[in-house]
Amino acid sequence: IGASQGTSTLTPYRDWINEGNETVEIEMVNPTTEPNTEPSQVTLTIKDIFDEDGTVYRIRSGADLTPLVDLRGGQDTLTLITTIYNVGSEVSEPSSSILSIHESPEFDNSVESMRWEIDVPQLDSHGGSYRHEFDIDLTELQPDTTYYSRVQVAANSDGMELITDNNTSQFGFALDDNNHLKVSCETPTRMSISGNPDPLLAYQWNIRNTGLYTLTDTQTTEGIDLNISQSLQAGRTGEGTTIAVVDTGLEICHPDLLANVEIGQLSIRRRC
Repeated sequence: IGASQGTSTLTPYRDWINEGNETVEIEMVNPTTEPNTEPSQVTLTIKDIFDEDGTVYRIRSGADLTPLVDLRGGQDTLTLITTIYNVGSEVSEPSSSILSIHESPEFDNSVESMRWEIDVPQLDSHGGSYRHEFDIDLTELQPDTTYYSRVQVAANSDGMELITDNNTSQFGFALDDNNHLKVSCETPTRMSISGNPDPLLAYQWNIRNTGLYTLTDTQTTEGIDLNISQSLQAGRTGEGTTIAVVDTGLEICHPDLLANVEIGQLSIRRRC
């Protein structure tokens, strides 16, 4: 904590290209600080894991199954979309996937509130996948409770032996007094520069493009923006206007959106 420099080494699970170790240097700066502030630096070394003779060496061989979880929340139902991927080098045997919901994060030492088990077919190597949807009826759970859930992939259809330590995906959710999904937002700490309520306004090239680099190595083209400066100066804020946003996600805890999202009209979707 408080350090301005740091280093870290990453060792991949598998490697297909013999190219030696690679180093990535990252500079980080807080745009709300003074311009002359020295950036923090992080150096990442990505190790090459080939044998000396140049043949492929994989830390993990054989089939390697891992789950990816996507959540979609409604008023009374939570839909869990699980995709099992075989990221290993061999075709997997038929296996099973287990979804369990607990009232404690200590999964192995707590009672299951709900449990499902599905069969996972044989999957091809290097990306073979199987998709399944679980519909969780929230009315069957206790109100005003936080739940902890995990999806596991087992090594065979008996669901007993786990394949690897990356075969588990965990997530959680909380219910309010009406058994509806609870969404909580922390009040952000926002700095104000020279009376400007938006400390990042100078970096928003889409509003006023002055040809800045805007926190990247690519310079923007001056004048290519929304051309709304006169409207903003005239005090037009759009207050009282209702709009619909169709997108893959919405940061509902953003301080500019938190008080402006219509309650009951939000479809929650989160990727774990």
